Amino acid sequence: MDNRKEYYYCKYLLSFTDYSIKEIANIPKFADQAHFSNYFKRYTSYSPTYYRNHQCSIEIRFKDDL
Repeated sequence: MDNRKEYYYCKYLLSFTDYSIKEIANIPKFADQAHFSNYFKRYTSYSPTYYRNHQCSIEIRFKDDL
């Protein structure tokens, strides 16, 4: 899975499922929950938990450095 697809897939999982952050971190690319959190924060500037809790009030833009 390339970075752009992973990014949108993670956003989808956080937005529309009840999977825990730990379960989402089990996607093969991520070594553990910390790795997933760092990845997500790198591309969104938000932690996965913050994004999940505030997704309706923030607009996430895909960063150019991907």
